[in-house]
Amino acid sequence: MHINSSPKTSKIANLLGAVAGLVNNRLEEELRVHPNANSTASAALNVIGMFGVCSIGQLAKGLCLSHSATVRLTEKMELSGWVSRLAGEDKRVVNLELTEPGKKHLRDVLDTRLGTLKPIVSKLSATHQKQLEKILSLLIEDSVNSEMDAVSVCRLCDDRVCPEDDCPAHQKLDSLDS
Repeated sequence: MHINSSPKTSKIANLLGAVAGLVNNRLEEELRVHPNANSTASAALNVIGMFGVCSIGQLAKGLCLSHSATVRLTEKMELSGWVSRLAGEDKRVVNLELTEPGKKHLRDVLDTRLGTLKPIVSKLSATHQKQLEKILSLLIEDSVNSEMDAVSVCRLCDDRVCPEDDCPAHQKLDSLDS
């Protein structure tokens, strides 16, 4: 793969990093409403919600965390009442599912996330929003080569506004299956 190293490409990459930092900082500020609440816990809740029932191993892959870090995270989420543990196929596997308080917390997190991001995007004209959507979709499609890539990319997505049939990550998955 050839990477364009022109000064313009470097500047765009730098600006992208600055915007990513800005967005991340705003999200971290808004989502920290509970001692165990952070973007990783929020992503974990969303990934578990995507699967319905999710093993700790699947969750670790989706979050790009080690197994032990994922176990510690799920213990905190269980103490917060957001997830419950279920027996797996064998004694080595632990499955997780969202509790009702976990589902409510996830909806609150996704609403807060959208409420934080919409003012940033709304500063753009309708034309620029459409261009940005195309660019972001291309970047997402390019990063997805497996189901776990899609889970990782979409780990904080709100499927109420980006359903699977309109999601660039899932569209890429569908094209890989064809």
